Amino acid sequence: MEMVQRLLKAMKEDGCTPDGVTYNALIKLMTRQRMPDDAVRIYKKMIQNAVAPSIHTYVMIMKSYFQTRNYDMGRAVWDEMIQKGCCPDDNSYTVLIGGLISQGRVGEACNYLEEMIEKGMKIPQLDFNKFAADFSRAGKLDILEEMAQKMKFAGKFELYNVFARWAEMTKEKVKGRDPNETGGQGIYVISQGSIHDTGS
Repeated sequence: MEMVQRLLKAMKEDGCTPDGVTYNALIKLMTRQRMPDDAVRIYKKMIQNAVAPSIHTYVMIMKSYFQTRNYDMGRAVWDEMIQKGCCPDDNSYTVLIGGLISQGRVGEACNYLEEMIEKGMKIPQLDFNKFAADFSRAGKLDILEEMAQKMKFAGKFELYNVFARWAEMTKEKVKGRDPNETGGQGIYVISQGSIHDTGS
């Protein structure tokens, strides 16, 4: 951070005013080193100097906080972004939802997934598989079934298939299905948006 402060000071003395690209590059440097607090200090300087942060600025800092397991600060960055009138894009939603999932807040994650669907945003297929698996591990059968129906209603049949299959697997887990019914406990793999039982 000391080096960054020296750089900003030198630029100012040379009559070169840092712009958004410069500030974002410095914030990126801090977040890559998992130093989100220092990234926020640079962000504050950015605001003080009347340089408008972009959505990318917020996403970098938010992601860095989630990576260092500081959910509260990551969520605070999201709230700051909304307050500043910066509309979330699919990438910022995905970072937020990933942070929620990593904290076991599957209910909140589901709410934001629904927002994305309502806004017609595209989410990477891999994310849906991961979220469905996390919901299943948490025993959230109701959420899986609800999401399956929402996907079906929205015409996203491949994603409906993912959530429906995870819901069925979760049901079987809850019921304590006899492994002899399938000749042994199945190993489930995800392939092209579907889940298949490979058997024992």
